[in-house]
Amino acid sequence: TKNTEQSIELCLELNELKRRLGVRVLVGPSRKSYIAMAVAQHEGADVAPASQRLGGSVAAALDLARRGADILRVHDVAEVRQAISYADILEERAAQRRSTPDGPSNPQLNGPEAPRV
Repeated sequence: TKNTEQSIELCLELNELKRRLGVRVLVGPSRKSYIAMAVAQHEGADVAPASQRLGGSVAAALDLARRGADILRVHDVAEVRQAISYADILEERAAQRRSTPDGPSNPQLNGPEAPRV
């Protein structure tokens, strides 16, 4: 059993874990309580029930895919697939812009200039 911090640390170190073990990794972040607890702590809110964890689950799956997960076990396949496809499009476009000398700068997702939802 892992606590929230341990689960987040495993997510952050997924590539290193794969490298050290030399194995493919399946990750199942869908509707997990560690996501809800981390978000609740970050926002100063109550822990969302499993039925209200779609956003966090999609974000976790997208992040884990980017960190090298070989297989994602998710409840909301279409939503995760759509998020990963859109992220792929953005990465491809960003790479194209970086290859041009005067590509636009990207705003940060954290800090005072971060968008608010």
